[in-house]
Amino acid sequence: MTIEACEYRNAFLNYKPDIALITNIDPDHLDFFKTDEAYYAAFEHFMAQSRCVVMLADEYSRFQEIQSTKSKIQNKKSNQTLVLVHADYFEVIGNTYGALVVGKYTYQLPQLLIPGGHIRLDASLAYTTSQLLNIEPEVAQQSLQNYPGSWRRMEIVKNTQNNNILMSDYGHHPTEIRATLSALRSAYPDKKIIVLFEPHQYSRTYDLREEFATSFSNADMAYIVDIYAARDIDERRDMITGSGLAQMIAQNTPCEYIGTLDDAGIKLQELEKETTGNILLLLGAGTIDELRNKI
Repeated sequence: MTIEACEYRNAFLNYKPDIALITNIDPDHLDFFKTDEAYYAAFEHFMAQSRCVVMLADEYSRFQEIQSTKSKIQNKKSNQTLVLVHADYFEVIGNTYGALVVGKYTYQLPQLLIPGGHIRLDASLAYTTSQLLNIEPEVAQQSLQNYPGSWRRMEIVKNTQNNNILMSDYGHHPTEIRATLSALRSAYPDKKIIVLFEPHQYSRTYDLREEFATSFSNADMAYIVDIYAARDIDERRDMITGSGLAQMIAQNTPCEYIGTLDDAGIKLQELEKETTGNILLLLGAGTIDELRNKI
């Protein structure tokens, strides 16, 4: 059985997996964890109760530096296996990405349909896990090569009448936004990337506001919608607004605040009329995706 586990409210500590595949550890849900230290400690506990942990070597090293608990993590469970993936395969060799090194073994990963360094890193972890499960290498590689992507992850919704590409992406954390926009910039170097972003949670927006301010650097233009409230208490709602976030982002990237979701729908229709041959990206984990049918 395979599940996607969430760290919010320590929900993932209810599981003791045979294999825990951890992609990255970036502080989030600080309305619950309160501090970065508490967030990292939760992941330390999750790793300790997993029989096998699969992580990128660089990410594990970063986690060690933050926690300074290398021996603690490795020795909490004597039967735990730690599999570190050295994904040194970003240089293109012919039509195939270079070597993926896991321990003493070297694999070749195929070209992927979905762009982005973060997608290739995820693929390296998925492939490594497939080998731990004794799936035939050819079967695993074919599956990765044919993977078409998922709903609201750089999803191409449609090619519009005015030759724009309307996309939708669930990214709502600064790290996710950077990764998505970097991937799109690499895949579509000749197109303008115009983002309509609906921040998710007042608490997250406030706690990570400095990171949000610099995460749109690969966008040509960002339009900010009112913050989507989820689990927010009133006192947190008074700490930041969509307009305030837009002002912070505008210090680094062309950015405007546009108001409500209805206002964003009107702006999207205007952009479709005014631009051609560009990327129109609906970004966020709230209701922004509802605009996909506005054009």
